[in-house]
Amino acid sequence: EQLTKAKIVVMPVPTVADLRTKRLARTKSAIEEVLAAGELHLFRAVLASLAEQGDPMEVAAAAIKLVFRMQGGERKEYDIPAMSGRPPERPSMAPRRMGDLRGRAGGMLPRERHGRPFNAAPGRGGRTMGMAKVYIGAGKEAGIRPGDLVGAIANEAGLNSNVIGAVEVMDRFSLVEVPEVLTREIIETLSRTRIKGQKVAVRLFLEQPRGGRA
Repeated sequence: EQLTKAKIVVMPVPTVADLRTKRLARTKSAIEEVLAAGELHLFRAVLASLAEQGDPMEVAAAAIKLVFRMQGGERKEYDIPAMSGRPPERPSMAPRRMGDLRGRAGGMLPRERHGRPFNAAPGRGGRTMGMAKVYIGAGKEAGIRPGDLVGAIANEAGLNSNVIGAVEVMDRFSLVEVPEVLTREIIETLSRTRIKGQKVAVRLFLEQPRGGRA
């Protein structure tokens, strides 16, 4: 909030049922896109063969289940306890469990990664040690607010919003600090997500060394 001069709105964390409903809706949309695109003649023979072995509705349901599974819809999830109304805190210096990131029991989060403590003071270049910056290709000009990004990460990646670091919204892009250990999963999840109704480029932000080209 100090960097963006804007209040970060903490969105409610969805329940497991909410996540499953959203993933089913995403699966349905993906199938509708394929239907609209056509070019299905190669698969009709497969469908006809399977339909001879059973109910066509069961065959279609099995195909949808396969798509749902490929999108991670069947992975085991746990409900996250409701958060208090107090302002979110930055990650502490104490060792944290992986469950603290997702709001469930888990193994111990590595205290060090590449020789750096997970939760430490900001390092050189403005990045907090143990955290990585994610580049999101949309900013103020697209109507993006810090709360939109925090909500998207918490809702879509199932991440506890308390561990999300600084959020910077520029005119044409945004930067969000997230735990290094979850960076890849967050990038993959946001790449499949619409933010403010639009698909945006999402990648790891690599800071330029001092004296380097911008």
